[in-house]
Amino acid sequence: MIHCHVFIAGYVFTAAFISMDPVAHLTGFMYRASVLIVSLAGHGILSKYIYAHPPGGVSETEAQCAGMLMYYGGDLIDIGIIFVLCYK
Repeated sequence: MIHCHVFIAGYVFTAAFISMDPVAHLTGFMYRASVLIVSLAGHGILSKYIYAHPPGGVSETEAQCAGMLMYYGGDLIDIGIIFVLCYK
């Protein structure tokens, strides 16, 4: 269930920024770029927090691996989103 939630939330979030289909009420580029920058910062902060403070029931090693994957893997995805957003 958690994997489905993360996948669907990421899909809907990304589609709001870089929708390829015509959208009736697409917000302006500056607004979408500003929200994306804030969300990227929040994602980085969350990954560092998970790395430093493992959630209950998660070992320190697992939390550190997850934090690194979230931080560095998220950067790869972010580059793609930024490229498509600026390309449109």
